[in-house]
Amino acid sequence: MKTFSLPRQCGNVVALAWSPNGHLIAAACEDGTAIVWHIPSGEVVFCRRLIRTRLLTVTWTENGHCLVLGSENNTLTVIQIRDGTLVLSQMFDAPVKKISFAPRGRRFLVAVGKTIFMYDDQWRAPLQIIGPSPVLDVAWSPTGGRFAAVCCDVFVYNVLRRRTVYTLTDVDVCEPCSVAWNVNGKDVAIGTAKGTIQIHDGSTGQRFTTYSLSTHRISHLSWGNPCLAALDDCAEMTLWDLLPREHSGILTQRYPSVQRAFAFSPNGEHIATGTRQRICIASAG
Repeated sequence: MKTFSLPRQCGNVVALAWSPNGHLIAAACEDGTAIVWHIPSGEVVFCRRLIRTRLLTVTWTENGHCLVLGSENNTLTVIQIRDGTLVLSQMFDAPVKKISFAPRGRRFLVAVGKTIFMYDDQWRAPLQIIGPSPVLDVAWSPTGGRFAAVCCDVFVYNVLRRRTVYTLTDVDVCEPCSVAWNVNGKDVAIGTAKGTIQIHDGSTGQRFTTYSLSTHRISHLSWGNPCLAALDDCAEMTLWDLLPREHSGILTQRYPSVQRAFAFSPNGEHIATGTRQRICIASAG
């Protein structure tokens, strides 16, 4: 296991993201600071307080040269890691909840209020998908051809055909909060306010299994290789080896300390976790 300490002046970690090549790990902090470590050496290669409000999300551009960050003050920021050059700063009409680049191709999503903006390569004329309530989470399928989104409902959207594949309402999922695809793109996991995780067919929406993982809201989900990681509202994090279509799940790890954020490596075999003042990287198996 590798451990990286945050500079003393930084706030708590709120989000983590691996670079596409798996060599760098980025952290977004609640005081507006972004930090990047080179994993093999442990060296801090970037550290800057970008804003004076809370950052909410962080990801990388597809070439791994820039960080893309969203904040509570409605700003999306793109900054180059090599020299700190500000590439873009864009204002929206609500906090930038989530930014997500497609695994393949150059599309990316920006979740703001009730709207998901879908961009193709350039920052112009995005497709806008407006939901009935604020967007809580979005997740790309491994192929980048579809994404799943959570508002009061859960829907899967085909980006090539530009249409909704299916929608799960409150009849199907009670109070959804988070969503993740498994690595083969066949199944979708949905975390709920009651601490359960429902596994659905990614193409049809058919429900296969329901697992009770916590007594608290599942705020963040991500599917690695092979484990599913879940973080609840009490900052308890667990790793589960689940059979999506059969009711068989093994708890592989329960993290004893408070966890603020986590992210799987690009190949899904390692996991980075963020506590109050440090980042840990370990095997996800």
